[in-house]
Amino acid sequence: MNTLDRPNSIKLRFSILRHDLDDGSFHFDWMFESHSGSALRTWSVPEGVDPCREFRGLCRRLADHRPIYLAYQGPLSGQRGTVKRIDQGEFCLRANSEENWQALLDGERMRGSVEFTAQGNDWLMVYRPTCQHDPASAPDDHCDR
Repeated sequence: MNTLDRPNSIKLRFSILRHDLDDGSFHFDWMFESHSGSALRTWSVPEGVDPCREFRGLCRRLADHRPIYLAYQGPLSGQRGTVKRIDQGEFCLRANSEENWQALLDGERMRGSVEFTAQGNDWLMVYRPTCQHDPASAPDDHCDR
């Protein structure tokens, strides 16, 4: 098993930002650390995801983003619009390859599993919420302490 395929049970940080562009369009940037302080693996999701409902949709893989975006909200330089944090939290990485990335999220809003699978030039995103009132299915229970 190479390092790209090795699941990580250490808690890492994630952030979901709504990115409003100057032309009036928007999307949601889902950003994840690879290790503490690393650049953020990022996907652009064209629509909002309800934290309580399963979601399946196509998205785009973007270049890694700077770790400042775990905390930053506000205007972007170069007339690239503004970003506003929709969610943040910790996650446990479960799969990490060039074609498939999976994690268990423990965010302020998003709690459950998320999977990104390469599909040609696009990626398929699947989010499955867990019931935060069921300790047996809470994402935190699947992470090493």
